[in-house]
Amino acid sequence: MRRCIPFNYFEPDQDIYFDIDRLELLEAMTGTTVTKMAVDRDNTGIGFVKKALAIGLAHHYTDTKLTAEKIGRMIEKHLDNGGTLSQLELAVGKAIIASGIYGKTAADRAIGLIPDPEDEETEGKNVPAAEDE
Repeated sequence: MRRCIPFNYFEPDQDIYFDIDRLELLEAMTGTTVTKMAVDRDNTGIGFVKKALAIGLAHHYTDTKLTAEKIGRMIEKHLDNGGTLSQLELAVGKAIIASGIYGKTAADRAIGLIPDPEDEETEGKNVPAAEDE
């Protein structure tokens, strides 16, 4: 099952996804495994994000090749418009998790089918107290 994550950073109505074939390609392009990606989160950055976006967004660019240069220009435009690299990293990470490679529960959390326990913990803390009337 293809589980997509909304990705509206470059164009409206885009989504990003990874399946087994795309994950295998990502491993080959980055020289690391999805297992190591989960453990070593400090190993991301521009190079990783560019490669991951080329793979995860390929279905939106079937008419033109999504080159490293093109992705670089799209990232620069995103940054110029006030976006951050962290937003792109988070979307890539969620899409990898949503693939199901780390288990169904993690995938369901990534696509919002079940709430993330961390969100539930902070949910009540961010609500202002009701005012006395």
